[in-house]
Amino acid sequence: MAIKFWNGIALIENDTYRTQLIPKLGRLDHDQSLLKEILPHIPRGGVAIDVGANIGDHTIAYLNKVGITGRVLGFEPLPEAYECLTLNVPGAESYNYALSDQEETLNFVIRPNTGESFCSYSENSQTIRAVPLDSFEFTQLDFIKFDVEGWELKALKGAEETIYKHQPRMVIEINEKVFKRTLGNRQEIYDFLKRHDYELQPIQPKTSLNTERIDVLAVPEKAQYFCGFQHKLGEAYTANSQLDQAIIAYRRGIGLNPTISSSHHNLGEVLEKQGHLESAIAFYRKAIDLNRDHHQYHITLAKALARKGMAAEAVAEYRLGLSLNPNFQWSEDNFGEALLEGLYKDHSKGFQGNPSQKNDTSHDCGVIYLAIGEKFKQEFINAYKFFKKSNPTIPISLFTDCPMGELDGCTVYPLNDKKNPHKLKVDILKKSPYQKTLFLDTDTLVVGDISDIFSFLDDCDLCIAKTPHIDYSKPPYKYLGYESHNTMNTGVFAFKKCQFITKMIDGWITLVSKQNDSTMRAGHFGDQYYFNQLLQSGFFEQEGGKVKVIDNKIYNVRPQPLPHLIKDGLFNQAKIIHLRLPAFVPSLISLKKK
Repeated sequence: MAIKFWNGIALIENDTYRTQLIPKLGRLDHDQSLLKEILPHIPRGGVAIDVGANIGDHTIAYLNKVGITGRVLGFEPLPEAYECLTLNVPGAESYNYALSDQEETLNFVIRPNTGESFCSYSENSQTIRAVPLDSFEFTQLDFIKFDVEGWELKALKGAEETIYKHQPRMVIEINEKVFKRTLGNRQEIYDFLKRHDYELQPIQPKTSLNTERIDVLAVPEKAQYFCGFQHKLGEAYTANSQLDQAIIAYRRGIGLNPTISSSHHNLGEVLEKQGHLESAIAFYRKAIDLNRDHHQYHITLAKALARKGMAAEAVAEYRLGLSLNPNFQWSEDNFGEALLEGLYKDHSKGFQGNPSQKNDTSHDCGVIYLAIGEKFKQEFINAYKFFKKSNPTIPISLFTDCPMGELDGCTVYPLNDKKNPHKLKVDILKKSPYQKTLFLDTDTLVVGDISDIFSFLDDCDLCIAKTPHIDYSKPPYKYLGYESHNTMNTGVFAFKKCQFITKMIDGWITLVSKQNDSTMRAGHFGDQYYFNQLLQSGFFEQEGGKVKVIDNKIYNVRPQPLPHLIKDGLFNQAKIIHLRLPAFVPSLISLKKK
């Protein structure tokens, strides 16, 4: 079996199910009806395991749900599916094993629908390695999905110690049809789970535990009954000033159910009383992740941030709290008024390098470029000349590892870091000297007044253009439209300094920093891939960021739509041309002027 790609998604070429369905539905996480039932049981920041991950169609959704602070493991024994899994979900920890009750070699029967391939002791096909989940160590485990075509009981038995220790929520596929060929047994699975104090219920609506094919949700009974008790116990210990006992109670409650926001908030308050300010802030943030609409959580976090000396973020959190409850009044040492007036000293640090020119801090708006290596230095010089013709008063900052002569209106920041350029690109965003920043790749040519982009940032936090809609399933690639459905291009985007953007860049940095440099290159798991992974994780909605999609017919003209823009008479409105065709560009500029 061979691997092919559709729209950047790795597929098994002759698979009769996913390879047909995913291009039709236009997304890797195609099983939305089941995922809608599963994802509420996976906490943000949690640890989830996908047993029988195939090409990653569930794994990607789990990774997006746990977010940048979480962890996802995927187990897939079929080599071709495992290769697709590693390509489609590089942020997950992928293993080319089956799970069983012991370490062993199994026969593996491959079906045309590779998701129906199964382990066997009797049928001959290729062999695979199987290991017990108990051979892995976990400090936290919140969720496991088992979809292993009749091998579920074996996999469960090999995870018995892990299940006993962590009591994760689980979803287990039950399929009578596959049990007939693997000698599996529905009742033995149910008995195993009940022995470990799990309550069982079908996850799909209008089904029962006896339905021929069903996904069963298994929830530990003690999580239902004891979580609330531990929370109340924590409150009682706090009221009695028994803070060590309160911390133990809250932590036990969180271990039983990590999705209760008030437990995280209250634990943060106790830790702050004990002087553990950084730990307290982490728990306040977790409470907000779980419930962004509770005004008191934002107020409490604002107070802690101010004590930490993080005034700008404290002001932002305080304002968020007031926006959720405008009638809230807090007069403790006039703290609220002081925050709103910004009277606390801002200790945020800017760029620590040695720029070759003194930065003009009077500029609120500016453009930044990254040029690593002589090729991109020359590309920048070309871009700089075009930019200054149409925008002579807008300042530029260049981050580069190359020696540069003086350029009017350009501040040069030398870089000595030998990181992959895709990682450096995300790093320098935090070092922008401007309140409003436009980032441009060096292969962009600005041919019009782009000051309107900075005006857009008065009403949003981030401006970004989508990629063109291209069918990449097979060459020659087919142009389908000016904009893709949901993929953004990170060669042209603008942002303003604010709490949301700081969190966004931190999240982006976390994702790219985990990657192997050899796999990160333009068009294939570069910075853009991980930005879109962050976007699709729900981060933007959860953090409340305001994003404006700017018109890529004006601000991000790419090579594929170019002939269509000219044909449709739209090219004359273009302001930013984004293509690496230097010999062809002058004729385009001449055409634009006609």
